[in-house]
Amino acid sequence: MDEFSEQEVNKKKEESSEDGDYRNFTKLSTKEVLDKTGFGFGSQQFINILFLLTGASFFLIGIVNGLKVIVGNLVYYFIERSKFVIDKRIISLSGIVFGFSFLLIAIAIFIKSIALFAFAIIISNISIVLYGESKKFFKLSSSKAFLTEKIIKYSLIITAISLFIAAYLMDAFPISGAPILLNIFNNLFSLRIYGYLIVFEIAAISFIAAGYVLSHVKNKSNQLKKQENLKDETSDIHKGNLSRPLQFKDNFNFFIKNKILLLLIITNIVVSLVQIIGYSYFGIFIYQNFNNVMFGGFLNVAMVFLISVFSSLIGYFITKINARAYKKFPILIFGIAMIAFMPFIYYFKPNLIFVTIGTIIGVIGGSAVGVTNSLLAIELINYNLRQAYFSFTNLLSVPFFLVFAPILAYIAQAYGLSVLFLSLTAILVVLIIMLLTVSVIFKKELV
Repeated sequence: MDEFSEQEVNKKKEESSEDGDYRNFTKLSTKEVLDKTGFGFGSQQFINILFLLTGASFFLIGIVNGLKVIVGNLVYYFIERSKFVIDKRIISLSGIVFGFSFLLIAIAIFIKSIALFAFAIIISNISIVLYGESKKFFKLSSSKAFLTEKIIKYSLIITAISLFIAAYLMDAFPISGAPILLNIFNNLFSLRIYGYLIVFEIAAISFIAAGYVLSHVKNKSNQLKKQENLKDETSDIHKGNLSRPLQFKDNFNFFIKNKILLLLIITNIVVSLVQIIGYSYFGIFIYQNFNNVMFGGFLNVAMVFLISVFSSLIGYFITKINARAYKKFPILIFGIAMIAFMPFIYYFKPNLIFVTIGTIIGVIGGSAVGVTNSLLAIELINYNLRQAYFSFTNLLSVPFFLVFAPILAYIAQAYGLSVLFLSLTAILVVLIIMLLTVSVIFKKELV
């Protein structure tokens, strides 16, 4: 009788677990769809263009985009290296705050406040760093996780549709507003419609709703797991079982002494700088130079970057396949060369078709570099050290961005976007030459 009762209890537990897992799968899938909708309506390229139209200079746009990376990296380092515990409430709240940041941007445009606009951008990046931690804290069964990954991939279509709708609305109802007449009971009323208000309200609602849905996902992981892991790591270090240092000084000494890892860290930081600064202005360049070509305005920007985003998926799979057959370091160099091709094409101010091709090549190159870096990290770094490697890279990028982001932003302001794009190309060419030189000197270590 007792054995029968125990079986019944276990059966009920399994059914309850499966039922809970299904509900989590539904909620997490809903969250992903809402996220993709929000990212489509809240495109970073659109935000940079609207920042310019609100009155921000090229210099300020570069400074703010550089600053948001600095603040985001510091927050990420703090999260990963401290005993601060992130639970479901913090993650869901960060999604809601991220949504409200779009409302702040809309208000900033309406009242023409550059300071409020900049503040909203910084807040949005802090919240998105915290919001991104959701992937670590919410677990599903392998089958459900597989399906969720499929939903994430195919939901890019939702982003594409959202992006085009957002672009159409902002072209149809510009930043100055478009007046419309309403006939209500034979009385005419004039109403001014602002495209950005509609777009950012939808983005805000999407992320606020996603944060709310996330708050109702049951988290199977222990809230104190992170703290326990840190304690275990500290214990293992004393036992000599783990090489993952918990202090910046130890991190610095460990990674600096390893020539190959140091090379990868420098490469990641330089490529990240070029990409962040470049993407701060690419959309602006398209908007300004091709406003009366093809679809015009925001729709051209949407078209160029949507094509390139879908192309990045191709780059991801090609890189993973080639990485098995060829050495990863040459693929890394080739990927950087593809990234350099993008600002080089923009420098010549060709037609929109060539700009699109250049963007596709650059995005595929960025995907290749990202995948190759991850594969190299897996190959060269002990599992327990990988998180320390990424967090240390983020922290080391802070002084680098503090120095070079203002310089590049000044070039954009003083000499124009063409000179900036040429400068970005030159930086990556110098990096490629350095990597080729190092690959010859340290051939044995790389092998």
